[in-house]
Amino acid sequence: MDPERCKLKRRVNRLGDFGVVITSTEAPIYGLTSSAGIPGFKRIPKLLKDRRCRIESIL
Repeated sequence: MDPERCKLKRRVNRLGDFGVVITSTEAPIYGLTSSAGIPGFKRIPKLLKDRRCRIESIL
């Protein structure tokens, strides 16, 4: 895992009530937020480990 990706991963873990958009070549954009209690938010670190996914924007 490259350093930039690790940095993003740490930043995502601290996001709290913000949203994040992740793009993937295999799936549609993930719009995930912890404020709505969406379980998918916890999957972000797992998605980041997948080299096909990347953070598009932090809202």
